[in-house]
Amino acid sequence: MRRHLRVAVVVLLMCLAVGGAAAYWWWQEALAPVRSADTTEYTVQIPRGASTRAVAQLLYAQGLIRSELAFRLYARLNGLDGRLQAGEYRFRPAEDVPTILRRLVEGDVVTYAFTIPEGYRVEQIVDLLVTLGYADRERLEEVLQDISYIEPYFAGDARVKQPLEGFLFPDTYRLTGDTSEEELVSAMVRRFKQVFTPEWEQRAAELGMSVYEVVTLASIIEKEARKPEERPIIAAVYHNRLRRGMKLDADPTVQYGLGKFEPLLYADLKIDTPYNTYLHPGLPPGPIANPGRDSLYAALYPADVDYLYFVACSDDGAHAFARTLKEQLRNIRRCRDK
Repeated sequence: MRRHLRVAVVVLLMCLAVGGAAAYWWWQEALAPVRSADTTEYTVQIPRGASTRAVAQLLYAQGLIRSELAFRLYARLNGLDGRLQAGEYRFRPAEDVPTILRRLVEGDVVTYAFTIPEGYRVEQIVDLLVTLGYADRERLEEVLQDISYIEPYFAGDARVKQPLEGFLFPDTYRLTGDTSEEELVSAMVRRFKQVFTPEWEQRAAELGMSVYEVVTLASIIEKEARKPEERPIIAAVYHNRLRRGMKLDADPTVQYGLGKFEPLLYADLKIDTPYNTYLHPGLPPGPIANPGRDSLYAALYPADVDYLYFVACSDDGAHAFARTLKEQLRNIRRCRDK
């Protein structure tokens, strides 16, 4: 009897050992890469609110994991259940389950970069984002009417063509596949607020200008300057004219008001729009483009010169500057004769 009992115990232990070894082998195999040498990337879109079970099903359906059960068990045993982040991912069959889960928990989603050039208008930014497939035109245009993004900066009125013009800071941004139009606009305005520091706000106050006025002036400088070193000088011209109560006579403001972004005719200067600085004194109702850091800086810290006029005088965009109208007319003749 004892002999039979010993045999039974031995058999049981052997079965447990074999079963344990089989379970261990299955566990290791189930967590291993599907194809360790395959580095092909497969795109997987994890929906918002997807459960670990649903994620496992998606990955298994695309051949990226060996076992849904092992994926779920590993997530639960390691406290990862419920922590998987939504978004667009690119996984490879060469990745094992621990690696895939780590990336899902960290939110290692696919990102896309886009650059807003200095001096782009709101409508150009809309065209760019729609063309790249990053935004819906109707929804983005709707969001761009919300002035709450730039409170307390906004000081425009009903004549402003685009409420957020000037505050969509030109820079390179990264977004994910599910970035909303609201998040896009927030990112650009947030970047403006990072650049326009409290020190700059204090400087604006010293000049007797609001932030909105500085941005408006900077947008004109952005559109006039072709050579970086001329920005502070052009800024000085406009500051000098404003102090003297002179009209700015800035072609880019006329173009913006007309929606005509090509060389102006003399007749265009007589068309009355709120943005026509040949007809209306002071700054236009709001910015005419989205200026970069250098133009904002120039508006705040103009050159210490007493010029009142300038005219484009070379193919590379350089200007000739003048202190008097007589000198300006002489520069115009000289530049035209080149």
